Amino acid sequence: MSSSPSSTAPATPQPEAYSQQRLDEQNSLSLKEPVEQENRKGDIRFVCKAIGCALESDTSVIVQLLGKPGGSLDSCRLLLSGAKVHSFSLSAAAAGSEFCVKDSSGDIALLTVQIKSTALWDTPGVSFLMADMTVWRKV
Repeated sequence: MSSSPSSTAPATPQPEAYSQQRLDEQNSLSLKEPVEQENRKGDIRFVCKAIGCALESDTSVIVQLLGKPGGSLDSCRLLLSGAKVHSFSLSAAAAGSEFCVKDSSGDIALLTVQIKSTALWDTPGVSFLMADMTVWRKV
């Protein structure tokens, strides 16, 4: 009698891509649908205060991937496993820089900076960030 192996391991979540997402001081991004938020209630906000701009969240943790681009679900899981930071400065981020974000329900996003316009960070309404975002929703 042949039995098929049963799998108790959870399925690997499929990536969902959201290209050219704009973040400024008026909107935010959510890891849930709809990702584009016209308010500041999403998981990821762009803020400019004190001495520069940053990504911040009330509930999600954020880390920057260092080194060569090529972030993945596995690399984000590893870096986020002990993360406790809810704000990350964009001062060292350039086009191609990657950030991992994990929300309170376990969804993970890889945010890849395309354009960072923060030279006039102290002038309200001028700075912004364009990024591609890949989300893996917890299954």
